[in-house]
Amino acid sequence: MASLKITLETEVEDLDIRNSLLELVDGNVQRSNVAKSYLEEITKQLAIVFNYKLIIDDIVDKFSPKEIKKKYEI
Repeated sequence: MASLKITLETEVEDLDIRNSLLELVDGNVQRSNVAKSYLEEITKQLAIVFNYKLIIDDIVDKFSPKEIKKKYEI
């Protein structure tokens, strides 16, 4: 990432264009970091849900009426 900024600073002559490009790059990096943190949080939450899935399946199997299970079996 730093190499891209250095390249922009050295290669682009027009200051307005250079500053605009650098701001766009910084904004994209910031959005990428936010999206990455959201994905990490979602991954943790899904792991928690799947850890409880087996427990919930056992409870449903234990306490649900047998006729309903037969009706919805595939």
